[in-house]
Amino acid sequence: MIEDCEFIYDLSTNIIKRNEIYGTCVVKSYLSGMPICRVGFNEKHMTLISESEVTSNEEIPKNQLQLEDDNDEEEEVALEDSEEPSDKSKSRRKIPIGNIQFHQCIELSKVYKDNLVTFIPPDDKFILMTYNVDQQKQKRKLPLIMVKPKFKVINQSHKLQIMCVINTNFNRRRHCKNLYVKIPINQNHFQIRYDGSDSLKYKAELGEVSYKVDSSEIVWRIDSIDGKKTARMMAEVSLLKEVSKEKIDNYVNRRIIPELSTEVADIQDNAKQELDEFYGVNKINNTTQRIISTASSARSLHDDIELTFQIPMMTYSGLKLTYLSVEEEQLKYPCFPWVRYITKSSHSDTSRGFTGRQCYYRFKLGVDNFIVE
Repeated sequence: MIEDCEFIYDLSTNIIKRNEIYGTCVVKSYLSGMPICRVGFNEKHMTLISESEVTSNEEIPKNQLQLEDDNDEEEEVALEDSEEPSDKSKSRRKIPIGNIQFHQCIELSKVYKDNLVTFIPPDDKFILMTYNVDQQKQKRKLPLIMVKPKFKVINQSHKLQIMCVINTNFNRRRHCKNLYVKIPINQNHFQIRYDGSDSLKYKAELGEVSYKVDSSEIVWRIDSIDGKKTARMMAEVSLLKEVSKEKIDNYVNRRIIPELSTEVADIQDNAKQELDEFYGVNKINNTTQRIISTASSARSLHDDIELTFQIPMMTYSGLKLTYLSVEEEQLKYPCFPWVRYITKSSHSDTSRGFTGRQCYYRFKLGVDNFIVE
């Protein structure tokens, strides 16, 4: 089961703008004969039809899937602190699942009657079903990963300091793999100085930090981080000139259209300047870096911090497979708990996988995230 997260958070208002899940159930089958497979989930209402409207007299086979006795409270994603005491006797909250699309091999009548997905699987790998979950309806759930950035401009020394804190809100037993935090440095109001190894300094509790010239962003890469953890990172880059608070406020609030600097755009075509740029005389940027920075400033259309990650063996929506049976009169197949889950967010073209959708996990920067001294 693969769940792609589409998440947008406004740091200026501390409001979740969008929080949706696009789920895909992928099956890999190499069974002989004509086995009848039945799959059930921990959601009792897969359709909008209530149990009283349909009746089923068919005997349901025994569940062949051996489930682990895990604590439900530990498996769920962290919830916000509530003043009301938790009542364990209450039934589990309904998962707001919708827009379900089934594979053509599924018997839809059995879904309505037994709330089980019954099908004769084709060979090889196929998509059994896809679904959407609107997490906005589950207000108590926290974001999987929370980012708190702060940009500090020191005009006296022409430095830009970036402080970033990330908090993971999922189970302690789960691990987030391949976490990339991409922090943009907009070239329209931050002109970075490229003068060798001293152009970027950083210190991080976890992972490594690098600066990408083509996209003008700081990339914080963490191979693995556990749940309920906090990690901090601080980076410092050199600026070519001073930056005013008013200019940053205007651009963040979209009150002006950024224009390319004439100093960067107009390159004089003479031999002396080309030699100075090539050899870096008087700390002049070389032509390649200037062209790349000019192109990146033209593409800078947003100031959103983007995250890409993978969390194995966890579903953000809470949907899990709880029932599995395989019936074949002659072969008598047994079932093993070989069910895998993954929650991820990735917008690259090569990682779309079975969903075919670009999902973004973004944090919109606000004026409060910038400090000018």
